[in-house]
Amino acid sequence: MECAFPGATYDGVLQNSWSENSRIACETCEEIPPPEEFTQNLLVLKPDGKFTYTYTVFLEDNIDYAGSYEWSPETGNIIFHVASQPPGFDGEGTFHFTEDGRLILRDVWFSDELKSCGYEFLPWTH
Repeated sequence: MECAFPGATYDGVLQNSWSENSRIACETCEEIPPPEEFTQNLLVLKPDGKFTYTYTVFLEDNIDYAGSYEWSPETGNIIFHVASQPPGFDGEGTFHFTEDGRLILRDVWFSDELKSCGYEFLPWTH
């Protein structure tokens, strides 16, 4: 199922720190808030093509995933590469921005037990 989001565009600043706001359900496209223990997940996309993803960033000192990413602002395709691919990891999908500045990743999965078909991120404010 292809999910539609109001004001979807590829125009936006991808290189940023992004805080996970919700997961996207596969069958319904419903935005599902993550359980409390996953509310501090942080995705950092750097201008040099590197990224990090950390679960519960305020409770851990380690980074759960690190690697590189490729993206196309013309097509909305994005690919995350990690050196050691964890079970269930799916780094290839699409991205877009909503009119209110949220980042939506579709068909990307960073491999935790709460499987869904994508993520919704907000710019991280610390």
